[in-house]
Amino acid sequence: MKIRLILIFSIFSSMVFSQTSEYENNIKKMLELEGFEAKWNGLITQIISGQSGDVSDIEFEKEIAKRTYPKLFEKVVMIYKKHLNENDVKSIVAFYETDAGRLLLAKNQIMVQEAIDQTVLIGQEIANELGQEIEKIKKERLENNFTGCQKFKIGRFTYDRNDSTAVTIERDENFQYEFFNGKTSKYSIKWLNECKCSLTLVKTENIYEEGEIGNTHTINIFKTGLDYYECISKFSDDYIIESTLFKLE
Repeated sequence: MKIRLILIFSIFSSMVFSQTSEYENNIKKMLELEGFEAKWNGLITQIISGQSGDVSDIEFEKEIAKRTYPKLFEKVVMIYKKHLNENDVKSIVAFYETDAGRLLLAKNQIMVQEAIDQTVLIGQEIANELGQEIEKIKKERLENNFTGCQKFKIGRFTYDRNDSTAVTIERDENFQYEFFNGKTSKYSIKWLNECKCSLTLVKTENIYEEGEIGNTHTINIFKTGLDYYECISKFSDDYIIESTLFKLE
């Protein structure tokens, strides 16, 4: 009885093993037909180059690919096995071995690359369009005359710089004082209309701004709220920045 059970178990185990082995071998065949190794070699080169920024040692790349590929290949087989059953894999392999399948495999990488190239071109076109639209909006905000800024001409305000550090502003009828990192800069102010003014740097404790003394930049407030306003500033070197300032008192 024991011998019979052992024989049955052995036969069953060998059947399961052979089925599993055939299943995995078909996945491996599918990956090979898809050119997985060539794709991997290209990917590992990109990864290494992206990490180091300056990879010129081809042998170094080849050695990394050589050591990594077998381990990755087995992992990928298990991933495919998780998502595709044995019949799925057999059907895909069978298709790849037809004329249509071979044609798809031969042309697939070319088609993908052409699609990527078109994606880049379209992305560049859209980026240019958006850039032009943004420049148009900036020009309108700089040049248009807005209203509703009277309550923001005098007072104390604050805003955050690009590095998230806060700047405090005190403004009266003639001058604007900016306090940042324990340093004070003084500007003379001239209102050109209800929402537009020019600021000329008169004095500063910031050594990095000393060369800007006497330079003038323009500010135009284009949007106001209950306790804040949004403005656009253009400096003498044509640098343009938008900011949101909140009134403190």
